[in-house]
Amino acid sequence: MLDDRHRELLARYGSEERLAFNSEELELLFTILSLKIRSFNATRLPEYRKLIYQALKEQNKVMTELGGEFLNRAKRDSKLAVMNYLVANIGRIRSPYMLSILLDLLCYDTNRARRASRRRRNG
Repeated sequence: MLDDRHRELLARYGSEERLAFNSEELELLFTILSLKIRSFNATRLPEYRKLIYQALKEQNKVMTELGGEFLNRAKRDSKLAVMNYLVANIGRIRSPYMLSILLDLLCYDTNRARRASRRRRNG
């Protein structure tokens, strides 16, 4: 799963904030988003930021769709049906960024189910 540093970098590069060229940060971000460029040039920083912004936009759109459907199914369907949905759609996960979002959703749903189970036992 991504850590806070990764999320902060994604937010900074996806914003309008002025940034100094940093090839190590760009390499990390391009890896997180599964973008193919591996050598960076300071004069192309605006282009790299545009690629990062576009990748975030596209990947967030997919994850909003997958995540929303996952959470809806988790409320109404069996765990097996929910897992079958994820297996059927796992090919849409294209990057470590997207996988991290999916893992966060799985953890959220597991914790939600545990809390509900405790309330039923204690209630």
